[in-house]
Amino acid sequence: MQQNCPQQCGNSAAVAWIADKSLMICRQSGFLVHLSLRMGSNMALGQKLQFYRRLRRMSLRDVAEKAECSPSFLSQIELDRVSPTVKNLEKICRALDLTAADFLRDDPIIEAPVTTSGHRENCPVVMQWSGAKLLNFFPPEVSTPFTALLLRVDVNSVSPTRHSLHSLKELCIVLRGQLACHIGKNDYPLAVGEGIFFDLISPHFWSNIGNEVAEVLFTSPNSFHLFEQVENDVRWHVSWKRQKRRTKAVKRLVQVPGQAE
Repeated sequence: MQQNCPQQCGNSAAVAWIADKSLMICRQSGFLVHLSLRMGSNMALGQKLQFYRRLRRMSLRDVAEKAECSPSFLSQIELDRVSPTVKNLEKICRALDLTAADFLRDDPIIEAPVTTSGHRENCPVVMQWSGAKLLNFFPPEVSTPFTALLLRVDVNSVSPTRHSLHSLKELCIVLRGQLACHIGKNDYPLAVGEGIFFDLISPHFWSNIGNEVAEVLFTSPNSFHLFEQVENDVRWHVSWKRQKRRTKAVKRLVQVPGQAE
């Protein structure tokens, strides 16, 4: 018999019901995926915390131990009686294996299902190298809270070595041809339908080991950011801070005329 979401029992019970049902569906399908469900309106901070905690089958004590806080403090947050500091929120998110950005993001409800075409030649190009292309799996007008990219590698070609600047998990499934994923000193040959799950912080690249153009689908629970763009932003920020310190040092050395007299 189908059970309905207990809306009449209040938001707390509804959040618990959604989390339990989501986990059950994930287990039945054999995958544990990132879910961001909403109950008609934006979840409050406490409701989100309860949702993700229950989805991961963690008790208040489990999260508190990893986040270095007390279970009673987490309970007060879930009841929306207190608000965590930015530092505490970051610790809680790490305990739940989430980024603060993903935890706080409010995504619009999908009004209608989005289908993808089997003609992947029309996918928007994100980046292009010699012998390899990185494509957006979804049409450009579709906004998603996760990443879905397609890497196409020509015969006898390889993708450049890439890595993220922070821990970022990704599931990769080969859709066409034969590819090898090279992570550090290890090689993982993959055929159609086979996949690999690893942390993108490790330097890695892909090579086509078959006799036809190969494609692999990348999926990640995080919103899409190019590694190269993030790295450039970090380098710019470091350079800007270094230049700012130099400017301050020069200003201290250069005396204003009249002060030395």
